[in-house]
Amino acid sequence: MGDYERRSAAEAAQRTLKVQAKIVAYRTELTDERGRRCETCRFWDSSSSHIAYPDRSPCRIDPPTTPINHEVGVWPFVSDDDWCGKHQLDPVRVDELCMEFARENTGG
Repeated sequence: MGDYERRSAAEAAQRTLKVQAKIVAYRTELTDERGRRCETCRFWDSSSSHIAYPDRSPCRIDPPTTPINHEVGVWPFVSDDDWCGKHQLDPVRVDELCMEFARENTGG
């Protein structure tokens, strides 16, 4: 292996370490008590949305409530960066967010 190949390999290794450090910092941010938000809660149903709230999803931590003049109960719709005192971390969702973050930061 020549000097060029060694330098290229060293630079690639440095880039990899920098991305890994960013991912660790991002995971810490997601799981830190101060950084917890609906997006990382096991009760936030990101697969559901409502036509009136396309950028929000229901929180299913409590049973649905029936608003006045409605016959059907509804869950509150919250955005991914909302939070509450009942947050329960969803490790699978944290892994998904970290994988997404890694793809965005490595171009892959």
